[in-house]
Amino acid sequence: FRFPFADRGVRRRCLLLLPYRPVVPFFTHHPASLSLYLGLNLCVEWSLLIGRHPMTEMPNMKQLKYQPVSHVIFDMDGLLFDTERLYTIATERLASRYGCTYSWEVKVEAMGKQQTEAAKVIVEKCGLPLSVDEYCLEINEMYKEVFPKTALLPGVERLVNHLKENGVPIAIATSSSKASYDLKTVNHQEFVRNFDHIVLGSSDPDVKHGKPSPDIFLVAAERFPDKPDPTKVRPW
Repeated sequence: FRFPFADRGVRRRCLLLLPYRPVVPFFTHHPASLSLYLGLNLCVEWSLLIGRHPMTEMPNMKQLKYQPVSHVIFDMDGLLFDTERLYTIATERLASRYGCTYSWEVKVEAMGKQQTEAAKVIVEKCGLPLSVDEYCLEINEMYKEVFPKTALLPGVERLVNHLKENGVPIAIATSSSKASYDLKTVNHQEFVRNFDHIVLGSSDPDVKHGKPSPDIFLVAAERFPDKPDPTKVRPW
């Protein structure tokens, strides 16, 4: 799955998104499954976690049957915005304040979860002498320092502009809270106005379960005014 207009960074990410298999059964057997392309970046971490190169399970490109793209739902952190390193910087600073270490293994386990769920993982695994609420208060203060520095990832604007120019409805589905989202996008208001709607998993009452549950993507899909075809989903 390649975008010929995109630079190497986006092309690589699109290819890496292909083998995230754990989410597929949720969608293909869910009554509200949709004909969408999902911008999921979780597969990258999943592939690294199990020690498998993410390209090893890719289908033969010559055998792929290309279908028209009806709608696109993007994850945000690490896919549109270069925020994962900022999460790491803030969390490492907080952990070191209490003489603890924030490891890659803990990061992988917490990644993609709603804030409270991620906080539970980090507090427990890092052995922080904090309650979940105390952790959230402290880390949110650190986010105020680092998130306004968020940058777009290379090629993202070209990809989004291409979809808009071709009349493809697009949305963002992120586990971020409203406060976190506002900090990350403070310098990117023109860019985020390209999206038809944005679902914030940690603040949206309609999102009952965090990732890897598909709730956030189904909510995002339901909010397209023209209702995508409820036949199948294509996670990329």
